[in-house]
Amino acid sequence: MAESTITQIDEDVEIGYIDENNLESFKTLLMPDVAAAIESGEPVVALGLVMSGVAAGAIAGHAEDETFVIESLYVAPAYRKKGGGEKLLDELTDLVGSEVSQIRIGLVITLPEHEKLASFLNRNGFVDIAKEESSMFRITIKKLAENEMLKKVPESPKVFNFADADEYLLRKEHKRAMAAGDPVPFGSFTAPSVRKDLSVAYIEGDEVMGYLVIEESEPGVLSVSSALNRGSAKVFSLVLKKALDNLMAKFDPETVLMVPVISSVSAGIVKKLDPDAGQVYKLLEKTL
Repeated sequence: MAESTITQIDEDVEIGYIDENNLESFKTLLMPDVAAAIESGEPVVALGLVMSGVAAGAIAGHAEDETFVIESLYVAPAYRKKGGGEKLLDELTDLVGSEVSQIRIGLVITLPEHEKLASFLNRNGFVDIAKEESSMFRITIKKLAENEMLKKVPESPKVFNFADADEYLLRKEHKRAMAAGDPVPFGSFTAPSVRKDLSVAYIEGDEVMGYLVIEESEPGVLSVSSALNRGSAKVFSLVLKKALDNLMAKFDPETVLMVPVISSVSAGIVKKLDPDAGQVYKLLEKTL
């Protein structure tokens, strides 16, 4: 990496730019979408950590006005607790510090490794600025099934799994929701990550009046990526009940469902469904 080296820490440690020329060495240390962005020449700032001649870590992101957003940060397990992560952060700060006033990273805490990363960032000056009304919670399927309100919700012939719904109506609703700025999954209702056997829609006539989209980004990692109610108050309950029945039929009751909230109202709904729901999204920021 000599010609792209920014800093030679010592004879065994160096940090340099990652670009399309050396990307292959760092690909497994970057988030796939970040690696793809570098490969296509998009404006990504990416730094690689080399220890004893081996690619050991990487950090990457982009600037948004006065904020630098970290999209990927990883140090291989064999090279942790050797100061590499701190060196990556320090080098990034030196590089972008004159152009931005803060560095920010969003984390969804689903694994012990994520907790360790959050603690590492806290030790390096990052503080959590996430608000409950714009965060993400974790609820187990078992907790949802124990909710007394949902136990009383009847089945409805107007609620369909995406797998059984009219594809034309789903495409039409996705187009309408996009134009209206309503929440929709990235891509479409038929994106590969959308579980069509779990996601549900309330259809009245030729209109989708409500939906709840469940995605599986990784095996066993489930999240409600978007939900909407355009009908009466009962529509949301019917949609949620059907989705819960689907989850109960296919997953262990202890399986965790990630539920994002975008307002104090949706945060309140989550708390009603499970008063013990844990907040799992952290928005960590360091002021420069």
